[in-house]
Amino acid sequence: MQGKLLRVLQDRMVTPVGGTAARHVDVRVLAATHRNLIAMVELGTFREDLFYRLDVLRIDLPALRERGSDILPLTEQLIERYAKTPKRFTAEANAALLDHGRPGNVRELENVMQKVALVVRGNVVGREDLQLVVTTRSSTTPPLDHWLAMDFAGAIVRFEKLLLERALSASRNNRCEAARRLGMHRQLLYAKLKEHGIE
Repeated sequence: MQGKLLRVLQDRMVTPVGGTAARHVDVRVLAATHRNLIAMVELGTFREDLFYRLDVLRIDLPALRERGSDILPLTEQLIERYAKTPKRFTAEANAALLDHGRPGNVRELENVMQKVALVVRGNVVGREDLQLVVTTRSSTTPPLDHWLAMDFAGAIVRFEKLLLERALSASRNNRCEAARRLGMHRQLLYAKLKEHGIE
């Protein structure tokens, strides 16, 4: 495929699918990648001649987390695209968007705005609304090896605290709802929260 693309760039000729005659084309090629093509050239997995054909004008675009000033304007543009009615973000919601780090870049931000457009019924989007729709890749759940390295009592305590925190998060800190999700009485939930120092 690299060879075919190189010939198109050099000769400006293509043969349409199902055709027999080559045709001249006058096109500009805009290519984008997240891979290090220079390293791939050195490894022999990307053709050097094709690299120099493509690398005429290079624009390095940092990840979204490295250009925080773009996050809020992008947020406004995306929510306007997906929401049927205008939505305004509170200062706390904007701060949460800026603090998130965007591991999935613009695509993740777009996904979050699609969810906000579907889930948030009112015209104001708060920090708690974002907590419902933002998916974080970095899990606070320790890996299996970590659990297996703990003694029995320590693992039980840690797992219990994790269950309590997740139930509170899923219920938006509604303790009655958290107790229902966990299948326990509210009084027991309150005692467990106090025991684990969870506010």
